[in-house]
Amino acid sequence: MALTTVEEVLRVGGLDGVSDYTLFWLDSEAQLRERVTAELVIAEAYVGVVAPAAYAATDAGTRTLLGRAAVYVTLMQLCEPLKARKVYGSHYPLDSEDSPRFEALTTGEWESMADKMLNLFGAADSSKPIMLPGLVAGNEIEPLGRLTAEQKLREEIDSDRGLAVRQIGTSPV
Repeated sequence: MALTTVEEVLRVGGLDGVSDYTLFWLDSEAQLRERVTAELVIAEAYVGVVAPAAYAATDAGTRTLLGRAAVYVTLMQLCEPLKARKVYGSHYPLDSEDSPRFEALTTGEWESMADKMLNLFGAADSSKPIMLPGLVAGNEIEPLGRLTAEQKLREEIDSDRGLAVRQIGTSPV
């Protein structure tokens, strides 16, 4: 059973205006709805994985709060092209590169709101960013030395979490 709707994502994100689809350089409202639907599927799967016990709950309060978390994760993902355009640069007033509100919204506001909702279920840690899984194909960029790819990945995750990372071939500082 779905946690939320496309209409709710559009409403909460302020994307329910007549021509809001143009913000994403889409040609129609239907294309925006398709995009939101695709992101919403990923967001709901993410919420189900991060908070599996709560996701299985049937009470209306829990489902409502998880639905709002899914809305925030969806909006976070929808803002990715806006962030990319900001990096590439544009001259469109809707994504004014020097707007502090644009900066706040695209650099973590939706993420922090999703994190707050998921924290209610002990599922998220506000000190760690939400990161959806990604797949990278290709050769390693740098040799891993004596570590396997899995060990290297674990060390990178530990380092991001602020845990001590084992140094190979260097003296500890």
